[in-house]
Amino acid sequence: VAVRAYPLYGDPVTMPLAMTIPATRGSITLTSSAASIATSTAVTYTIDVGSTVAVTNVAIDYGDGTTRTIGTYSGSRTDTHYYASTGQKTVRATATDADGNAISSSLVVTVVPLRLVTVTSTGPDGTLLSTSRKLRMPS
Repeated sequence: VAVRAYPLYGDPVTMPLAMTIPATRGSITLTSSAASIATSTAVTYTIDVGSTVAVTNVAIDYGDGTTRTIGTYSGSRTDTHYYASTGQKTVRATATDADGNAISSSLVVTVVPLRLVTVTSTGPDGTLLSTSRKLRMPS
C-alpha cells in the first residue's frame, strides 16, 4: 500500500505504508452437562474453539483451584471434572493462538453436598420386599 501526499508547494510525494491487520481472534464456547451437581459426581464440560483460527493451547480453570492444560485442537472437545467441595464455582476456558492472543469463556456451576439415603421396599402388609440400599443423592 502506498500513500500519495500533495504538499502546498512542490511535486506530490509517494511513500510506502506498512499496515498490520490484526488476525481474527476466533471464538470459544464453554458449556456444562449440569448447572448444579453433587460433590464427587462427574460434570462434563464441552469446549468448542471452532476451526477458523489455529489454536495453540486451551486451558481450563475449574474454579476450585484445579487447572488443566488441554493443548492444541480445533473444533469441540469434552472434559470431565469432579468437585470435592461445595459452593459456586466459576469455570473458565481460555484458548490462545500462535500470536499469543487469548480469548476466554466462563460459566458458573453450583456444587451441593452429596447425601446418602437409605431406601427400603416393603409390601402393602409391611413385608420386606428388598434389602436396604444406600443411594447417592444430591441435597
